[in-house]
Amino acid sequence: MFSISIVWGSGILVTVDGRSIDPGFPEPRNVRPIIYSEGGKEKPLAIVSGYGDESILSSAFQIVDDVFVEWFDAVGSRSWRNPGDSEVKRIVSQVEERLMERYSGLRNLGVIPNTYLSLATITQDGSPRLYLFNERGLAVPRHSSPGYIVLGSHAGSAIAEAILRLTGYSPGESSAWNIGILSAFIILAASEVDPSISPNIGDSILLRLDPSEKEVVMGSIKDHVLLKLRERLERRREAFKILWKAMESLGDEREERVLRLLRNLIEGSGQRSEEAR
Repeated sequence: MFSISIVWGSGILVTVDGRSIDPGFPEPRNVRPIIYSEGGKEKPLAIVSGYGDESILSSAFQIVDDVFVEWFDAVGSRSWRNPGDSEVKRIVSQVEERLMERYSGLRNLGVIPNTYLSLATITQDGSPRLYLFNERGLAVPRHSSPGYIVLGSHAGSAIAEAILRLTGYSPGESSAWNIGILSAFIILAASEVDPSISPNIGDSILLRLDPSEKEVVMGSIKDHVLLKLRERLERRREAFKILWKAMESLGDEREERVLRLLRNLIEGSGQRSEEAR
C-alpha cells in the first residue's frame, strides 16, 4: 500500500502501486476518485488516497466523499461547478470534524486509528489544493510546500522523499516535468527496498483544469501509456548509472565539463521549445 500525490502544474497526479491488483496480494484499493453523477452528467470533485487499516480507510474515504457530495448538492449543483478556494477550506474543516469524531470514537473503544489520508482537489479557477490528514484527523496543506504527499511504509516514504529532493522537484516548476514518469520511478525505487510495495502502477489519476473548456476534468493513465512509461523508466535508470560511472571514471576536472555539457543541452532544448512556440 503506497501512494504519491503530487502537484503537476495546475493539476494533481495521484499514483498508487499495483499491489491491490497483483495476483496473490488481496490488498484493498487505496485510492478513491470522488465524482458527482446526476442525469448522465459527471462532475469530478476530488481524489482521496490513504495508508493504514483497511476498515478505517474505507470509512474515512466515505467521510470525504460524503462531505464533497453534500457541498455539491447544496451549492455546486446550482451552476454545476467545483468549489472555490474558501469553499475548499470549509470542506476540509468539515472533513476534519468528522474524522476527529470518528477517530475519537475508535480510541474510546481501544482502537488506535493509525491512518493517513491525502486529499487532492482543484478549485473552480484551476488552483491545485492538496491536504494531508494525520492520524488525529487534522489537515495540513501541502500544495504550496513541498507540493506532494507520500503515504506508505517508513522505508518506501524515505526513498520517495530522497528522490524528490535529489531531483529538485518544486510545485512551481513542475509543469515542465513529466510527473507521470517521476511518480512511476519513485514507486519502482521504493519497491526495491520494501517488498510490500509493488513495482507496478495500480492507478494513476490526474485531476486538472481543462483551459479550453474551463472545467475541472479527471482522467486515468491508460495501459498503453503505462507500457511506454516502463520503457522510459528503464532509460532513466540506465542514464543514472551511466552518469555515475562517467563521473567516477573521468575524474574531478572532467566532471565539471560533463556538467557544463549537460546544462548546455538542457538550455538548448529549452530555447528550441520557445522558438517552436
